[in-house]
Amino acid sequence: MSSRKVIGREEISSIIDLHKAGVTVRNIMKQMGLSERTVYRWINRYKEGLPDGLHTPKPRCGRPRKIKPATLRLIHRQLKKNPSLTAREIKDANIRVLGDVSLRTVQERIHDDLLLRSYKARKKPLLTAAQKL
Repeated sequence: MSSRKVIGREEISSIIDLHKAGVTVRNIMKQMGLSERTVYRWINRYKEGLPDGLHTPKPRCGRPRKIKPATLRLIHRQLKKNPSLTAREIKDANIRVLGDVSLRTVQERIHDDLLLRSYKARKKPLLTAAQKL
């Protein structure tokens, strides 16, 4: 899962306009909430002579995730409060955001993205009458 934020044409043109106006890279970063690397990347592309420095980033490859990062954070908060929740209980409790997602997908996201493993309680032997004394 990529952590890169995809920025649109408006943000790119804003970066270039601010740069043309003489705003420092640090101030552009603070205003737009972007990393230094992102700001420099678009300024350099502009300086290289790309048409207005604007080219729309290519669309991401692969199928988009059904569970958004905000939903994953919601699931993680619920599991921190109550670690014994099952995937089915989480799905049933959050039908508004997980209604079109399969139970298996919820299980996989808990396991793969949140790195939470399921555990089964160990069977304990029954006490005999002699042991109870």
